[in-house]
Amino acid sequence: MRRVLPVLLVALTVGCAPPEAPPPVEPGWFDHPQALAFVDGLLVVANSGYRSDGWAPGSLTMIDPASGERLARVPTGALNPQALAVDGDRVWVVSTGALDLSDFDRPRVGTPGALEVFEVDALRSEGAPVAAWAMPALADDDRVGAPISLALDDERAVLGSALANVVWVLDRARGDWSRGPADPVWLDADYALGLGAVRAWAEGFVVVDYNADSVSLLDPAGRPVGCTVEVGALPGELEGAGSPVVDGETLYVVLDHAGRLVAVDLRALADECRAEVRTVVSGLGAVPNHLVLHDERLYVVHSGDNTVVAYGLDGREVERWVLPVGSNPWHVAIDGRWMAVTEWAAHAVTLVDRETGEVRRIAGAPLPVIEPPEERPDDPGGDPAAADVVVDAHPVDLDAPTGDPARAVNGVRGAGERAGSVDVFSLGVDPDDRLVLAWSGRRVVDGPGADFVVFENAFRHSGGVFVDPVIVELSRDGATWVSWPHDYLGPDGVFVDDPAVWSGFAGLTPVGLHVEDRPMHPFSAAAGGDRFDLAALPDDGEAGQIKREGFVHLRLVSAAARVDPDTGEPFVRDRVSNGADVDGVYARYFHPIDP
Repeated sequence: MRRVLPVLLVALTVGCAPPEAPPPVEPGWFDHPQALAFVDGLLVVANSGYRSDGWAPGSLTMIDPASGERLARVPTGALNPQALAVDGDRVWVVSTGALDLSDFDRPRVGTPGALEVFEVDALRSEGAPVAAWAMPALADDDRVGAPISLALDDERAVLGSALANVVWVLDRARGDWSRGPADPVWLDADYALGLGAVRAWAEGFVVVDYNADSVSLLDPAGRPVGCTVEVGALPGELEGAGSPVVDGETLYVVLDHAGRLVAVDLRALADECRAEVRTVVSGLGAVPNHLVLHDERLYVVHSGDNTVVAYGLDGREVERWVLPVGSNPWHVAIDGRWMAVTEWAAHAVTLVDRETGEVRRIAGAPLPVIEPPEERPDDPGGDPAAADVVVDAHPVDLDAPTGDPARAVNGVRGAGERAGSVDVFSLGVDPDDRLVLAWSGRRVVDGPGADFVVFENAFRHSGGVFVDPVIVELSRDGATWVSWPHDYLGPDGVFVDDPAVWSGFAGLTPVGLHVEDRPMHPFSAAAGGDRFDLAALPDDGEAGQIKREGFVHLRLVSAAARVDPDTGEPFVRDRVSNGADVDGVYARYFHPIDP
């Protein structure tokens, strides 16, 4: 699986500047909130201002957690505030600025970022920051910029980049850069770093590289000490190291693609540049987006399945909180009595009173009720059965949460209209990546209505539908294949998430069927998935043979792994996609395979 720039939004803008007239902020003063922190009894929430065509102006919202009262709202000096750090009665704010992802393989800075420092009293009165530094792109390279993380010690502030393998160092006593936007510290010579996360520890700073699954050590002045080690279990594969937390000489890191939480011995790194990595939790939920350590508990926010889970340091689950489906929780903060969680998609904050257990939501926009599309009538009948044989699969990683192809034949477990299933097999986007399924002793034949239905994990969100288009291929013998007629009807080279422009693909429709929780006829409208009728195949050639005789093997391939004949390039994909996720396939008309 190729390295990619990680973006944990369900969708990410391509534009470089905010709309001229951004839509109004929801009544609760939250606007796609992400980072949050407690300071002097208040809760500070960073509003990213995300829009499908850019970012609206960023802001900070102050909340009294005891009363839920919204006290003030202060604009940030740049777009897209992504990180907060508290130092006494001051809040440091890192705003990334807009990102230009129009060329996915060469992401660039869109608008300048910024670093700002606010005093609590200024936040209460909607005042200005006491210090601010603009952070534009490097003059001769627009890939170098976009600050996204911050670590503080007594003397310095060190910032990591979303796009380049650099850090910046601010001398706090002088209030000026030691190594600023014009002269960053390079960790190495390439651009591997994405969402570079920086943390302070007793002997300097730690930088965690998401794309390389690596940890680099910096000295107290923010300079590399020459030690970079991989903390993933699969060299060369993207496991998604991020959201680091330092506790003494232990570094905790979430590997979000691998679904693991690991502990790294910083002493072994400092003394011998050796990675001693211990798995604390294996089998995290979907999209573990944030990690916090508090009172010897590790709190993990799962953006994909809308949960916050507390684990003991031994890895055992201690407590779990379930947020509304589709709320896309982003970050968690804890301060004595209170725990707060931002709900990115619902423009809300959930507050938990840790003394009483009371849970309440503040200022959330109502989550829309999404009905199944009216044009999908019920289509029951036949004798439906799930594909139960994995003939071939690639890539296979039995240790990864979604790397086992058996998940595509163990029953469909859809998560509904507003969330994707995690009981899936993940296809990559390389040309060799595929999943081939069959039905034991049977071939699928044509009958009334749709003949088979493919269940992927598409889901609806506040901005539309997250789709991961899949090409469907059929074969009578496993050697000669026919692709289901398909065509991308959107503009050349531009990904559009409207299922209507992906004609003949699977991976477009959310899944309501769940074999345990919501059992239903797999061809009913409520079941979801993408249906295919063999009667729609051409009459001639091998396609005509399959139309008349049926097929034995079904092959699924991410659209991005195949070439679009209209452009001569791979089919376009969403910038946050790294391949489709297959939950299962059902068919309902069969003949025995001839001996």
